[in-house]
Amino acid sequence: MTHDSLPAVPDILAAATRFLRDDLLPRLSAGDAFNVRVTVNALDLVGREIAQRAVAEAAEQRRLEAALGRSGLLGELRDDLCDLIAADADALGNPEVREILRETTLDRLAIDQPGYSGYRAARG
Repeated sequence: MTHDSLPAVPDILAAATRFLRDDLLPRLSAGDAFNVRVTVNALDLVGREIAQRAVAEAAEQRRLEAALGRSGLLGELRDDLCDLIAADADALGNPEVREILRETTLDRLAIDQPGYSGYRAARG
């Protein structure tokens, strides 16, 4: 017997969220329903973090390494980009820097606010 038959964390989270949204929420008072909707939204966000964060951060790291011409930890690369922008106001006019900021922002919005109209318009 292998442990592959164990449910994955995203599946457990999705099942709990479905129960709250589909089974429990319709039976609650307005005040309790609001609190459960907030909880469901938070759990949905956690699910997207689990599913998408590693890929988004790896893509950001590749973009930063290419632009900065060196490898490093993501936090260090972010700091270096911030230092570059702070030291050189023209850095924001650089198409590569703007593309890094745009793509990183869109990747973050895909996790935090995928229903945001500006995000949907930007992704086409």
